Amino acid sequence: MVVPKVLFLESFYGGSHEVFARGWRDASEFDIELVTLPARRYRLRARTAALEFSEMVDDLSPFDVVVVTDLLDLPDLRAAWRGPSVPPVLLYMHESQITYPGGSDATVDDHLRDVRNCLAADRVVFNSGYHRDGFLGAVGRLEKELRQDLPAQEPAPPGWTDRIEAKSTVAYPGVAIAQVGAGAPRGVGAVPRILWNHRFEWDKQPGVFLKALRQVAGQGVPFEVVLLGERPRGVAGQGRLIQELGKRVLPVSYIPERSRYLQEVARCDIVVSASVQENFGIAVVEAVAAGCVPLLPDRLSYPEIIPPELHPHVLYRDDSDLADSLTRQLASLEDLRRRCGGLPGQMGRFAWPAAAARLDAEIAALIP
Repeated sequence: MVVPKVLFLESFYGGSHEVFARGWRDASEFDIELVTLPARRYRLRARTAALEFSEMVDDLSPFDVVVVTDLLDLPDLRAAWRGPSVPPVLLYMHESQITYPGGSDATVDDHLRDVRNCLAADRVVFNSGYHRDGFLGAVGRLEKELRQDLPAQEPAPPGWTDRIEAKSTVAYPGVAIAQVGAGAPRGVGAVPRILWNHRFEWDKQPGVFLKALRQVAGQGVPFEVVLLGERPRGVAGQGRLIQELGKRVLPVSYIPERSRYLQEVARCDIVVSASVQENFGIAVVEAVAAGCVPLLPDRLSYPEIIPPELHPHVLYRDDSDLADSLTRQLASLEDLRRRCGGLPGQMGRFAWPAAAARLDAEIAALIP
């Protein structure tokens, strides 16, 4: 039996995009050939990746399906390849400019590129139901805005939203659960350890998190905090907040080496997020699989990740509720551990064997 061959083009090969591409390739039942461009200058990359890939791969005859991700111009790529020999194309949507919250420098052209990519693909796969629903809603609003400027006698354009919805689905990215392994409880009497494993950028709201820690510390509640997120330069105000926490902040920082990072995650008790932008949440899934009790906002993709019966215990209402929710979790940590005892195992539904099978099924459906 001939194994179908898949061409996977990743135009921004770094971070979670790199982890996803390698993970799917390694876990897939198909023969996936990975062709990549460096994770640099994302705006320029989105404009030029199609032309670069068309020169890097000019013979499509060995491939049954092409997989691309969102940071390129798919109509340009199809035009550059030309001809009837282009295999079906699956577009995997890690993120989209049209759904990005305030603070993005995205333009209308960026939003239209998202739409054009989806219309040009044969199948569109989103990394969460939250992302898919938000994307379709944003496209609908964009269509409505564009139609307002049309003369009354000019016919409305075909419905983009309906066309994209008809060929889209959800398949979660895989997580290397087997590499994580649940950490052993640190023992009765150990100072609870809080984990922050998100980038120190505005959309993850590290300032909201650090101010909540300051409030909890002001009540005399014992805790330690591990800050494992990347810290780009120029993020104002956070250094002062970190200094105010003093010795509560353990001398651990961003760890690029994966096995060491996962070991540090497994030594923590509670993983916290304050994000306003998160289409899936790989870092949270990894930490929960490692045994951390989650404390997450009741928004974004988090209600999808956490079983509904645990929502009252691990999802908080809004930013103003974070400090009180964290105080309650610290006071009832042992009880929470018992309630969430099955949660690490439930993260297995995001493990690569299950995720790859779901993604492979989308490829199989495109093969004539």
